Amino acid sequence: IRNENNKIRYLTKKIKLSQSFLHFSILHRVNNFKIQVFLTLILALLFSFFGVLLIQNTGLYGMGIEGISQSFARLGAFLISFLRQGENTKQKAYIVYNILFWAITLVLNIPLLILSYFKISKRFFKLTTIFMISSTIFGIAIGFIPNIEKLFVFGNLIKNTPQKIIDYKVQIVFWNREKDAIKQLSLFLYGIAWAIIQAFIASALFILSSSSGGFDILGIWYSRKYFKSVGSIFMILHLSSLLIANTVGTFIPIGITLHNNPKLAEEVTAWSISTFFNPNLISGIVMILLNGFVVNLLFPKYNLVHVQIYSSKAFEINEALKNNENNTYATSITKIIGGYTLKEKNVINTTCMYFDAASLLLFVRKIDENAFFTITDIKRADGYIYVSQKMEENDINKKAK
Repeated sequence: IRNENNKIRYLTKKIKLSQSFLHFSILHRVNNFKIQVFLTLILALLFSFFGVLLIQNTGLYGMGIEGISQSFARLGAFLISFLRQGENTKQKAYIVYNILFWAITLVLNIPLLILSYFKISKRFFKLTTIFMISSTIFGIAIGFIPNIEKLFVFGNLIKNTPQKIIDYKVQIVFWNREKDAIKQLSLFLYGIAWAIIQAFIASALFILSSSSGGFDILGIWYSRKYFKSVGSIFMILHLSSLLIANTVGTFIPIGITLHNNPKLAEEVTAWSISTFFNPNLISGIVMILLNGFVVNLLFPKYNLVHVQIYSSKAFEINEALKNNENNTYATSITKIIGGYTLKEKNVINTTCMYFDAASLLLFVRKIDENAFFTITDIKRADGYIYVSQKMEENDINKKAK
């Protein structure tokens, strides 16, 4: 705009920033338990379907406890095929493999589910339990579809594989077999696909107050109890679990197979470093790193963040937070002077985990739709802060004494 002296003047106007940090924003608005259960079942079905195609059929391993469970399923199928010879051995081995592949994960998660009931929330426990049970049932059912184990998306991983390895139910791709060259690329494509799909499903589950179980339950409990970012710790745990799974479910079976079949050992050396660090393992490492990166983009749940809320209803929001029974936020209010209006304004400050910041935004929007909400990642912190934690009845009685 130009004034009478032909000088440029600027018009100041209010605009809305739409750089929301809430991916899957529609899921954040789902509070009805029945709808949450329905969506959890849909996610469980997708998890199981892609789990069969991209993990169970390929020789890759899931992440964390899931991968260790799957390794024992593969070891069990191998031992049945190796120790027993008969007409129905292959069929029996696959039945055992398919059931154990999903059931062991559920069993190992029972202690963690109990922990979530007492230390996280009853809703989280219910939804995670529903996901674990339904994904187990769906996975076993899909695994029993005729010839599903021969269905490959990015390339047939059993084509040109020595028959003895197939008969013993060993799922592996080698570095130094010419016929396995194309399989190596296919294996990495399977790993990349699962890393992305699992990241989306896990993030959606978390937004619904659920999880896929395993280390995620420990992560949520630990980060809320000790107020620490544990993403790097759990990356190490996932990688360690993969090494254990590779040893139990792949390296031991293929080592025994090659040792007892000299003709096969002419191409590949049993118990060698190259056999241990096989393409399946390396693809699994890439999968874990990529999955961590994608999850951190979609929902960096273990990140510690600083939140500032600029609102004309700051005291009302603060009071509502204090009276909220699910409150986990310790707040402070800062007075500032607006540079344009020179009027005094109030800013609510709090430090919390990212997953609590997402819930806080929705809570604030119910009181003040026009509140300006900012989040800053905290890379390093040293010192003390006040945190609000829900107290159990026993703790209250102890404090009273």
